[in-house]
Amino acid sequence: MVVVAQSADQVGVVQQEITSLYGINIGIITPRAILQARERFVSGNNSFIQSVAFIALLVVAVGIITTLYTSVNEIVHEIVLMKAIAAQKSFILYF
Repeated sequence: MVVVAQSADQVGVVQQEITSLYGINIGIITPRAILQARERFVSGNNSFIQSVAFIALLVVAVGIITTLYTSVNEIVHEIVLMKAIAAQKSFILYF
């Protein structure tokens, strides 16, 4: 059954009248209830998207840090090897 109120101000009154006539066993959906359900869905969806974005940012940061750490360790290892074979400082700086 679809019931239409004459104005938006009377929706609550109409809802109370229907509840008093048919009892609480009947489901009543008002535009306000639909908007509230939509807002709950959107806020939950936004929370999920923010969580995924935070995890992605964390994974990217760990990847960048790991790459930089590996690169620095390789360069340090190469410098140590060049010093071990008595390379000149200018050659090491140029390299």
